[in-house]
Amino acid sequence: MCDPQVSIFDIPQFQQAVVITIEKSGERKHSISRTQTRNRTPAMNVSSSLFAPAPAAIAPYLERLRGSDALGMPLLTEPARLSLLAAAEALTYRRAKPYMGAPGREVQQDFEICMTFDANSPFTALAKSLGAQLRAAAREMPDPPLSDELRFNDIAVQRYTPGSAGISPHRDFLQFRQVVVLIILAGQGRFFVCDNREGLNPTEVPVKPGDALLMQAPDFGGQTRQPFHFLRDITEPRVVVGLRYDAKKAASSAD
Repeated sequence: MCDPQVSIFDIPQFQQAVVITIEKSGERKHSISRTQTRNRTPAMNVSSSLFAPAPAAIAPYLERLRGSDALGMPLLTEPARLSLLAAAEALTYRRAKPYMGAPGREVQQDFEICMTFDANSPFTALAKSLGAQLRAAAREMPDPPLSDELRFNDIAVQRYTPGSAGISPHRDFLQFRQVVVLIILAGQGRFFVCDNREGLNPTEVPVKPGDALLMQAPDFGGQTRQPFHFLRDITEPRVVVGLRYDAKKAASSAD
């Protein structure tokens, strides 16, 4: 039996006004109302699904990820991307610490971040829904690389300004397991995986707004990879949702 799906469009407290304008040239452009609406009907009735691919279409990407540190995958429908982007614009951010880590292992960070989300947040719903989608996709595979324990319980929305230094080569914390998902809501930047903290042998992973970047974490398909990665060359305002499964937090919650 598949897990129940959760749609951000089922949460009226966080529905966003999506306004579509048509220019004289006939080219369609999208603009987002910056005002968060509560218990109001959105300007456009969005009835489409949250994700573009079905679980069966996601399974081949998971199979490819076995032999890669990271890869990009189309994920969000355009109405879903716009709604989430509007919700991201309404968040309260703080500046990340410019440097993290022990001496000699410092990671440079240049972005704003929000990590506080209540149960009704569209980002909480996104985490639940995507976790269910990935678990369902894994079940389509003869040798599932993900377990049914996967629940995205660590959520972060990061905002980068043009010219930002991004983030220097680093690895995610060891407690983040199975798979890391970065969902691009807006903007341009270059994401790389590499061999070490010096950025040796960088390989770019191309993604665009609406895509998800899937990155291996320990326990993906029984492997132990913990890829070094970094972000640079931000040329447009960039908004990214990071979803991770913190096994340490999950174990603490179960006690």
